[in-house]
Amino acid sequence: MTRYNSAPILRHCWILTVYSILTCLATPAGSIAWWSTIAQLSAHAPKADNGLSSAPSHRALCAQLEGLSPGQARICELFVDHMPVVGFGVKNSIEECQWQFRYRRWNCSNPNTGQTIGPVHALGTPEAAFTYAMLSAGVAHEISRTCRLGLLSSCGCNQEKRPPNLQRSWMWGGCGDNIHYGCQFTQNFIDICERERDYPKNTKEYAKSLMNRWNNEVGRKVNQFICN
Repeated sequence: MTRYNSAPILRHCWILTVYSILTCLATPAGSIAWWSTIAQLSAHAPKADNGLSSAPSHRALCAQLEGLSPGQARICELFVDHMPVVGFGVKNSIEECQWQFRYRRWNCSNPNTGQTIGPVHALGTPEAAFTYAMLSAGVAHEISRTCRLGLLSSCGCNQEKRPPNLQRSWMWGGCGDNIHYGCQFTQNFIDICERERDYPKNTKEYAKSLMNRWNNEVGRKVNQFICN
């Protein structure tokens, strides 16, 4: 199993979602079926030695992705080169989850079918909340890293100025992960399916949607915390 350096991110996801989990144990979570087909695009993710993404044309690609909301489908067409990177982030997140929890009863696998995650994401459990945060963190991390490598057409290196509290003895320069872009794109792509539902306030459905977005944000915040 190929692993990547996301272990600290996923461990922090688990810790920081615990508080929010306690408020949603009795509330089933919404579907995150978008990840199931996008993960299959990881084979098309761009690499430093072969240039930009080799993904098919946007209409052919986005039409094949089941589970996308209308807004996600639009983002897919506008940022088609990002989709294999999103898939790679999903794939790596699940593999890291399976490694970190390999001795636990649940490790991002469905015990009945052997497939990843399975129906656990639709339950109001700690595992469901972790799943949302994990996927959000993994996608943000991979988009940020791929920007740094110059393999996406709409982003590049991190352009942030030298932090004022950085020790004078430390040099500031080079090309860092574009964390801001990675988190912003991930928020737009993943959270839009929740925003589109437009549930009436003071309903269980609205509360579920807010909780899903909260756990998505936890994943992005963990990514920012670890990488900064």
